[in-house]
This record gives sequence, C-alpha cells and structure tokens, in this order.
Amino acid sequence: WTPGPNQAAMESLALHVPGGEDQQLHVKGKLHEVKCKFTKPKLDLGTLAVGIPKEMSVEVKNVGKHSAVCFVEDFEEATGITVNPSAVLVAPGESAALKVTALPHLPQSFGHLNLEVNVRGA
Repeated sequence: WTPGPNQAAMESLALHVPGGEDQQLHVKGKLHEVKCKFTKPKLDLGTLAVGIPKEMSVEVKNVGKHSAVCFVEDFEEATGITVNPSAVLVAPGESAALKVTALPHLPQSFGHLNLEVNVRGA
C-alpha cells in the first residue's frame, strides 16, 4: 500500500473475503524522505494576449537520495493555466520538465499565482 499525496501514512482498508467474514486490514506505508526544488525560483509569463496560448517549461529537480513523485496542484480554471504532466516520477539527481500553458480568457494579472507541487517518496 502506498499513500497518495496529502494522505495519512496509516489507513484501514476493507477486505472482502468471498464466502467468509469481511475484515479490516490496518496498513502503514513507509515513505522515504525526499526533497525536490525548482531549478529556477521564478517563472515569468511576460505579457500575454487574450486567447493566444503561451507555453513555457519549468524543471523540478530531485536533490534528495530517494526517488520522488511530484504532484502538480491545478490552477483555478478562470486563470487559463494548465500544467502537464500533472504527476511525474523523478529519480535522485535527475530533473523533470513540466509544460506550463497559459491561455487567458480575459485580461488579468498572474503575479499573485504560485505553481505548487506536492512531493512524496516513491
């Protein structure tokens, strides 16, 4: 059993036994401590035209000793910003590219937004 992002490391799972009595299975996931960071501290989208997509790339580097899974938090739909892939496995010492696409539907400022990535051991 591997806990997901923002999920407790201990859980009770229901175990269905055909022809027998259902049971509760108590599990505890062991995850290594991991550490990742963005290779650049800031992503500047610059000036964007409404209705015209702009793509940029941002890298997440695993600076820890164990493999890490990075889960990207979605932006609010009104921003027009998407990030792909939404999850990526990064080996120790390696980097993974995330494609950020901005397609604003109306004039707006993006200076207050943060790209959030949750990281857990693989």
